[in-house]
Formats: sequence, C-alpha cells, structure tokens
Amino acid sequence: MKFTYMLVGWEGSSHDARVLQDAQSKDFKINSGHFYVADAGCALERNILVPYRGTRYHLREQAIAGQRPANKEELFNLRHSSLRNVIEQMFGVFKRRFKIMTQASEYHLEQQYDLVFACACIQNINVIWNGANDIIFQQEEAEPSNNHTDAPQINNEIPTGFYSSDCEREECEKWRDSIASGLWDQYVSTLQRRQA
Repeated sequence: MKFTYMLVGWEGSSHDARVLQDAQSKDFKINSGHFYVADAGCALERNILVPYRGTRYHLREQAIAGQRPANKEELFNLRHSSLRNVIEQMFGVFKRRFKIMTQASEYHLEQQYDLVFACACIQNINVIWNGANDIIFQQEEAEPSNNHTDAPQINNEIPTGFYSSDCEREECEKWRDSIASGLWDQYVSTLQRRQA
C-alpha cells in the first residue's frame, strides 16, 4: 500500500476528525470511485467511509469466540476494521523503516515536514519495487503485537459531517448500506457454497 496523500504538521495525539477537516479545507480530494477509510470519530460523509455505530467492531473478540458476523452491519464493521489494520500496519512499517519518525528531531519545523514527505516518497518507491516482499513489511505482519485488531475508541457523540442537507446525509447512509449489503450477499453466498 502506498501513501497517496499526506498532511504534515499535526501532532500524533490529534483527533483524526480534526485532521481530516483540516485536510478537507485544504487540498485533500478523493477521486470519483474511491473513498477514505475513517474511524468512528469521523462523520459519515460523501466518500468518507466510517463503521456503523452501536455495532460490534472487535476483530479479536470475534475471532477468539469463533463468532461469525450476524448481519450486514457486523460484517461491514469487520471488513472496515480489516482495512484499518492494513493502514495501521503501513504506518508501522513506515516508523520501523524511518526511525527518525519516532524520535524528537533537532531540525527546524519546515525541514521536519520535508523529511516526512521525503521518507513517504522513499516508502512508496520501495512498495513499487518490493511490494509485500519487503522484509520490514513481513516483520510487521508477523508480530502479533502489531496486528491492530482492537476496536477504536468510540464516543457517543455523533460527529457532524459537511452535509448540505438531510438528503445528502441519507445518500451517504444509503451508499454505506449498499456496500454492506453487497458484502453480506457475497458472504452468505460463500457460506452456502461451502455447506453444499
């Protein structure tokens, strides 16, 4: 997986929703047919895909209990969590490869920003050339402590998106529901084939 957009300058402890809003106010654009996988702290918006609230999102707990998703919302959240794990793994590889990303820097702020961009470019080149054969990627994937399967912290406040109307909000919910329904239909079909 390659970096396609970077917004530098925010501290790592900053809330994802605030960083996303800042990026959207600048030059962050999502191409047609693509979407951004965001955590539950963000609002469901056009091309911003977030998990269903109030629905199980615990990969580790489901796996340990041998439980299968009971409905399309649980399956969607399971798949969403898997995607977020890939993203977290990508950042783990990035930090392992470029230790300077995890340490206090003596460089001026502008130089630090440039350093992040330069490291991201090198990371992307490495992905192009080596893909999953990258030794650091394999180490990150092999370590159980790096499989980020815990549920994100979900507060009970419903974040508000940039909806221009209730109609737009409904469109976003229908979009997510259609993805969830497609995943569920495929999942049920696969289970039926295995049982036949």
